[in-house]
Amino acid sequence: MPGSLDVRTQYDSIGDEYLRGFEKYDAESRARSYALLPPLTGARVLDIGCGDGTDVAYYLSQGAIAYGIDPSSELIEKARRKAPGARLDVGVGEMLPYADRSMDVITSTYALQTSDDVPKILSEAARVLRPGGQLIYSSKHPLRQFMEKRSGAMGGVNYFQQDIVQWHIFGGAVPLSEPSHTLQEYLSPEVLMRFDIRHFEERSDFPASDRAGNDHYPCYFIMRAVRR
Repeated sequence: MPGSLDVRTQYDSIGDEYLRGFEKYDAESRARSYALLPPLTGARVLDIGCGDGTDVAYYLSQGAIAYGIDPSSELIEKARRKAPGARLDVGVGEMLPYADRSMDVITSTYALQTSDDVPKILSEAARVLRPGGQLIYSSKHPLRQFMEKRSGAMGGVNYFQQDIVQWHIFGGAVPLSEPSHTLQEYLSPEVLMRFDIRHFEERSDFPASDRAGNDHYPCYFIMRAVRR
């Protein structure tokens, strides 16, 4: 396991640059996630890693009872201005402050990969979702992280070993450090036992992601799963 990564401090320090880049480069991936949403009128919707509240505000506009959680207090303050009427909490996905079976939909946009314990977040999502509830999220692709580890490495790198990957996004404008993951962390036996996967797609998003060499590879994936 890598050393502990302080996600809150990182996103507090790059918040404005990250949000500007996200708005400029990631409209397509956000639209793809929105297209997978069920009707939201009256639904209790939780966004894990809600950032400045852009998605939470959209859910409110669709008639949802919206919730958001993010480790960055600075981003939560922005979210409170953008999405008044939502319940917004400073916290982490590994320890959700919500009751069992209390949510109809859980979403997350490029937040799960910032954790060094993705299976724990997915376990918490399964706990908080009601049976038949939907989990819809996008996350950095493990293959992209492997390519990032390989880029500039002096020796061999291990896909299965979790390392802190340092890279740039949004045309090189924003530096990020994140723990690497394997696809099995997202598709563990527990996840497959508790969810039915209904949609999975892999996508590239250059130039939002800096390219490692001249290779073409998936940068992120989108998942939709239904709680059993």
